[in-house]
Amino acid sequence: MDTNQPVGTVEASGSKKVIIGIIVVLVVAIGGYFYFLNRVSQSVSAEPIKIGAILPLTGDLATYGEGIKNAANLAIENSGMKDKIQIIFENDGTCTPANDISAAQKLINLDKVNGIVGPICSSAVLAVAQTTEQNKLTIISPVATSKSVTSAGDYIFRVIASDVDKSVAVAKYAYNKGYKKAALFFDAGQDAMVQQKADTKETFIGLGGTISVDQSFKTGDRDFRTQFTKIKQSDADVIFIGGVPKEAAFAIKQARELGIKLPFIATETSVGTQDMIDNAGSAADGLVFPFGATPDNKEFNDFIASYKAKYGQEPPAYAAEGYDATMLLIKAIAQSDRTPENIQKQLFEIGNNYYGASGLITFDKNGDVQKPMVIKMIKNGQFVNAD
Repeated sequence: MDTNQPVGTVEASGSKKVIIGIIVVLVVAIGGYFYFLNRVSQSVSAEPIKIGAILPLTGDLATYGEGIKNAANLAIENSGMKDKIQIIFENDGTCTPANDISAAQKLINLDKVNGIVGPICSSAVLAVAQTTEQNKLTIISPVATSKSVTSAGDYIFRVIASDVDKSVAVAKYAYNKGYKKAALFFDAGQDAMVQQKADTKETFIGLGGTISVDQSFKTGDRDFRTQFTKIKQSDADVIFIGGVPKEAAFAIKQARELGIKLPFIATETSVGTQDMIDNAGSAADGLVFPFGATPDNKEFNDFIASYKAKYGQEPPAYAAEGYDATMLLIKAIAQSDRTPENIQKQLFEIGNNYYGASGLITFDKNGDVQKPMVIKMIKNGQFVNAD
């Protein structure tokens, strides 16, 4: 032992060893941490993506439900993750709230889904909101348009615009065409129609118009003679109608059979479908309605082509929205850590200037979107721009 070695040198050597030891421990700890994160990430990415879909697959709205179901399956095929995705379809009949709640509870508690596409009716979305919000489960509705959906919850999104702009637009159209006394004829059982009626009425009166008579019906009704008798006896010069295509078609046809020649102006975009023409026939001629402007982007054209190639027909109304809702949900889940909060966060990030089959999608803080709209009409059995 060198007794002449300075004490400071021994202390410095010992300190250096301690520092090196600490560095080694830190390197090992950090390496282990990132290894753990990588394993967790691999584990999460290896988990299947489970999506639920609540749709009307029977009844008067089955045309839309089947179209959205087809589009959802197409989105899965085109996602590049087909083998990792499981989708579970639940039939809610004709957007029956009790059925929707049961379907949501099953998908959450039994199937353990990561998110839900649908429901399509506003009343159904509002019915399941309490259940999905309590579980922080993200849902994306392809069709729900009521403004009530805006404030229904933090985990509720939609890829279609709210009714407000449509109702205001058709009210202004009617007033500017010279109609000043309106009859209201709306489905009282659908929240979206109730809101459309209120917004149309408020706008029309605000412009200087008046409401001559206010009548209602329910989904599934086929006899409207009592309501139309009252409308016929009024001094109305235009009829605002809000209802799903089948009921609206039967109503318009019955009105014409009763000799009512007043123009019909619909507040609901869904009346602009083949169902209306098939069920109302020539009675549908002259019907005016709001409609989402047709997108002019690659994603829209690719969707049309792939849908026709797979199913041998043109996609029905709202199929493009169903495709986008499914694809957005898949992407959000795939890029998340599978926690509800992170799925929601990813959806907000992905749904920012997202070009989809239904056009440009940007979610606002409420999960709503804005989309351009036009006023159309049925003329000689064809859909054309309104005069």
